[in-house]
Amino acid sequence: MPEPRLQGSKTVAPDESIVHAVGRSHSFESAVADLVDNSVDAGARNVLIRFMRSDSVVIGLRVIDNGSGMDSATLDSAMQYARTREYGAGDLGHFGIGLKAASLSQADTLRVYSSAAGAVPAGRQIDRISPTTVHTIDTEAVVDALRGAKGGFSTATGTIVEWSAPRSFLVDASMSDREIWFSSTSRKLITHLGMTFHRMIANGSVTLTIDEWDLELEDGGFPIEVLAVNPFGYEIVGGAGFPEQFTFTLDGKSRIVDLHVWPAAQATLPGYVLAGRGAEHQGVFVYRRDRLLSTGDWQGLVHPDVKYRFARVSLDLSADLEQHVTINPEKSGVEFDSELRQALLSATGPNSLTFQDFLSLAASEYRESKTHALQPTRLVKPDRGFSAGLQATFAEIVESFGEAAQFIDGDEVDVRWRAMTSDDLLHFDFNTRTIWLNTRYRHVLNGGLGSEDNDDAPLLKSLLLLVYGAHFTGARPGPKERADQRVWLRLLTAAAHSEERRYRERTKGHTE
Repeated sequence: MPEPRLQGSKTVAPDESIVHAVGRSHSFESAVADLVDNSVDAGARNVLIRFMRSDSVVIGLRVIDNGSGMDSATLDSAMQYARTREYGAGDLGHFGIGLKAASLSQADTLRVYSSAAGAVPAGRQIDRISPTTVHTIDTEAVVDALRGAKGGFSTATGTIVEWSAPRSFLVDASMSDREIWFSSTSRKLITHLGMTFHRMIANGSVTLTIDEWDLELEDGGFPIEVLAVNPFGYEIVGGAGFPEQFTFTLDGKSRIVDLHVWPAAQATLPGYVLAGRGAEHQGVFVYRRDRLLSTGDWQGLVHPDVKYRFARVSLDLSADLEQHVTINPEKSGVEFDSELRQALLSATGPNSLTFQDFLSLAASEYRESKTHALQPTRLVKPDRGFSAGLQATFAEIVESFGEAAQFIDGDEVDVRWRAMTSDDLLHFDFNTRTIWLNTRYRHVLNGGLGSEDNDDAPLLKSLLLLVYGAHFTGARPGPKERADQRVWLRLLTAAAHSEERRYRERTKGHTE
């Protein structure tokens, strides 16, 4: 068929409907991870994810970094849907739309404040309702935002990405429900970032932290550092045969893939549990430039089965291997082509081990684990005396350990305050399932904050629940439990007396 003659050309800007077509599969966690990718590509050593609060409601989010920043022209390109930048060999960026797609999938307004060396600080804004219109933010406002970041590191060069009017945040609800939402959301985010960037966190190339910022007080809460969650972070003991490097051939080149059989005895470690779904995270974990793209998927190599729950494969994508892999726009999953699948199935390891041998050994580990199954850690549920947010956090933490931990149904325990005639720190009431704390020590143990908050002293109450919780399960405590209670009570009361004396010494000058 003959090709027609061309008479001219023009560049057509994308229609505003593009915002609804890209990024729609982003979760909150994957969207934030996409912004962290940009920070890492900019050479940031520190990245802070900040939840912005106003009148106790989380109304926005900022991702603050100390990377190289962007000048005005670079920022214009970054905010346009029709433009993509050139990626370096080590960059995590892939499609060129991550900043916009991730942000507008979660919020109605995206603002970016940035400062690059030798350039005037620049700021831009786009709105979901009109995403192809780029607004310029006043330079003074950009300078104020960067100077006022207070992230614990300099932003002389760096970038702030801001989500305003987020659509997935819980705002029209009770304070209790909002606290439960925030506790759940922040914990999931910490786990996701810890998995996605675990290699970079572990080698110290980037530090990720999360905090809250009160807009009225212009002050932040205590930052939480994101720790690496390594899906291959088990301890190698004895003469264990794994991990092993297998070799496969593709495109005429010999390549390496790492095969792992996670030790069943270590199945309670965070790297295996992975937010409470360890058995689901079997199969191939795919990395691109040390960034985790896929958290376990067999990619059609075998059918997922509980007997393969300890089988994990680590595959790093080289530049030429990427042609055999389709990465989804959210960078949260991949798909192998048939050539790569077949090559992996034909991989061989030491002593002529085959891929099928690897699966058989993983299945054997599972069978062995069933004969030596550890009893889960059994815990009583906290009830009155604990905030709804803390109760929700406890529930999520216990759930995150999967089969390794569980609450005992119907065994809630209260930890509360009341006046006592004795100087004992606490008293047990097994009829009402309550640990009573002596109000004599309340001002000492809750930092002198008064007695209006029924949910005060959460650390002390949690420790008591862990120590004494088992005494509230089943029948009444036996002789051994009662003996333990007497000894522990004397020790804890002595410690309370010591704390009381220290408190008086600290406050002596303020009360005279």
